[in-house]
Amino acid sequence: MTRHHAAAVLLALPCLLLLTGCVGGAAAEAGNGDAASSSAAPTQPAPVPTSVPTPSPSPTSEPTPDATQFAIVDPASYDLAASPLLAGTEAGDPGRGFEFDSPSGNLHCGIYRQRSSEDFLYGCRIDEKDWSFPDADPSDFCHGMEVRCGWGIESDGGETPRPLAKSDATYSLHPVDWVLPYGSAIVVGPITCESTDTGVTCRDADHAHGFTISHSRNRIW
Repeated sequence: MTRHHAAAVLLALPCLLLLTGCVGGAAAEAGNGDAASSSAAPTQPAPVPTSVPTPSPSPTSEPTPDATQFAIVDPASYDLAASPLLAGTEAGDPGRGFEFDSPSGNLHCGIYRQRSSEDFLYGCRIDEKDWSFPDADPSDFCHGMEVRCGWGIESDGGETPRPLAKSDATYSLHPVDWVLPYGSAIVVGPITCESTDTGVTCRDADHAHGFTISHSRNRIW
């Protein structure tokens, strides 16, 4: 190598190093720029509902009972025509009246065909209870009653059931062993009475009325 050639190489070397540094710096800056751009991308928040769905209202009408839950008894076993207490009386006409007690012996119930219409009278008398019907206000059914009132529930002629206002002998024209077992039901025309360990429920399918009665509560609809 001549002296001129060596001098030319020495002069070109700084420029080459400078050029290499510029290219490397630009590449590093480009790499740093991608990282910053990637980390700065905002995360979109999940959409927030503008309103809370309102649940559907509960039905207010009495639900239709599932007849398969109860063993249907033969009404003839509770027909007052077979009661020795009514032998030879008009009240003991076959198919005219049916009575039964709850297994606890606290409830005494009956279903009777009306002679003047296709409607029925049905109800239950109770011996012991933890509740009472109001009677202080003149608008209360039992207000001012001269007979015992509120010791049972009764419906007459398809009307909404009301507090029983009759003597202690009501629904007691049958032998004491006429018991409607728990889990059983008696059906007479449109009237169904069901016996459970929480009380007796009677309902009138023709008029959509009924009641539940037990030692601890009562309900009328």
